[in-house]
Amino acid sequence: MTLVTPDIIQATDALGNAIILDLGEGRYATYTHLKSGSLRVKAGDKVAAGQLTAEPGNSGNNLGPHLHFHLSNSFKPLGGERLPYILQSFELLGRVGSVATMLNGLAWTANVTQAARLVNREMPLENMVVQFRR
Repeated sequence: MTLVTPDIIQATDALGNAIILDLGEGRYATYTHLKSGSLRVKAGDKVAAGQLTAEPGNSGNNLGPHLHFHLSNSFKPLGGERLPYILQSFELLGRVGSVATMLNGLAWTANVTQAARLVNREMPLENMVVQFRR
């Protein structure tokens, strides 16, 4: 019997294209898996709320286009402690019922019995499919 191990993925490669914003007071916003060539900001730029900075994509270690976002107390994307946050508003389109389904390459489809709804001043939970209005 031969032991087979998967390729080791470096943390920096796992994230793909990323933007890390210094929000001040030891807080950092991290956006990863961004579409190649879509970054509209560069290191040192000031960013305003609502400004388009990049497009979600399929870069890094993942199986489909999406945006990974989190707040933490470290500028290192995989370092530090995660921090809770509240978004002004987002549209909740639904939830991913099974991550295994997504990992098998099947697309997410909305549940027709649950209408999308606007959510105000909440933190999106894991597996929520959301959309932001401009």
